Amino acid sequence: MTREYVNSKGKKFIGHLVLKPNSKNALPYILVVPKELDDGKNVVLESVNYEGTNDPMRIADRVIEGLRGTVEIVDDAPIVIPFVPDVKGGRPYYQQLSRECFEGEYPIDFERVDLKVLETLKEARELIEEDYKKTTAEKVFLNGYSSSGVFAQRFAMLHPEVVDRALIGGAAGSIPIPNDTLEYPFGTKDFEELFGKEFNLEAYKKIEFAYYVAELEANKEAWEFDIEGNVVKRDEKGNQKDKSQAIAPMHDMSYLVRSTGVKQGRAQREIWGRELAERYENCIKYYEDNGYRISSKIYRGSTHGGIYSSSNPSRLGVLRDIIGFYKHHKPLEQDEYSAERISMEKQREREHLARINREI
Repeated sequence: MTREYVNSKGKKFIGHLVLKPNSKNALPYILVVPKELDDGKNVVLESVNYEGTNDPMRIADRVIEGLRGTVEIVDDAPIVIPFVPDVKGGRPYYQQLSRECFEGEYPIDFERVDLKVLETLKEARELIEEDYKKTTAEKVFLNGYSSSGVFAQRFAMLHPEVVDRALIGGAAGSIPIPNDTLEYPFGTKDFEELFGKEFNLEAYKKIEFAYYVAELEANKEAWEFDIEGNVVKRDEKGNQKDKSQAIAPMHDMSYLVRSTGVKQGRAQREIWGRELAERYENCIKYYEDNGYRISSKIYRGSTHGGIYSSSNPSRLGVLRDIIGFYKHHKPLEQDEYSAERISMEKQREREHLARINREI
């Protein structure tokens, strides 16, 4: 099944929906190929992050809608999107490569889904070579936001030898540290035990990483979470009102048990910080201090779900930076945002929304 796309610059693409791969070890996937494709391009690899269905047609509809924005940025390289499965009940969490995917406790047909992604990538490359007579680079450009960003950071740990660059957004609280202090998915202490091979530190240090996150990524309002993941709600004077076992703070995977494990999440918070923002800064600094190729950025005034919204004052900056990193290897750099500037941007946003409402 194929479909044609045209982006705002008039560049054309052919989208292939492959529901039955040739290899039994490959996953269903979408492949998007620019009509004007040169040899030697990095394949852009991104997993799906749609929970609640394994129906390929329903997933494809949502992926295709999302591709409208992707082909504005990636207009010169193939894009491969494997349909990483969603299991009823959410465990194992294949879409985030949780520990349970590799511990052998769940008799599911998607064992070692990371290897299935590699097989899918191999098959997509063969299709490109056969149908378009073009070769692709040995390494991929790994892309992901939110859940697919968590998949990307963990996939890079498992298979660093196939990754050239990695652009990861909305996954700030779960950045792995490649040393033996913590267990997977936050470290490599039990890497060989889980995966049957040594962690390839040399290959990992060659990856060029770019991390970005919305300033309001883990906005919890009046809720606070302790090191164990308990939640404490306080009144306006700061007095404790209620305490109960926490549901994970939105987008902070350190607290999401099915993504990380109770013991592993607690250990990560003890070492790198209880709060998402603190862990993000500490982990990025570790990479910088230890000779890794990494840049990072926080987009002021943005929320996780609204970072690409037309009403977000940082939206143009987000797109500019992503295009710069993808096309020109330009690192993400922090902007100097004053309180006055943030206030001014929020006022512009309110005026913009008011204008839209009047027009409606």
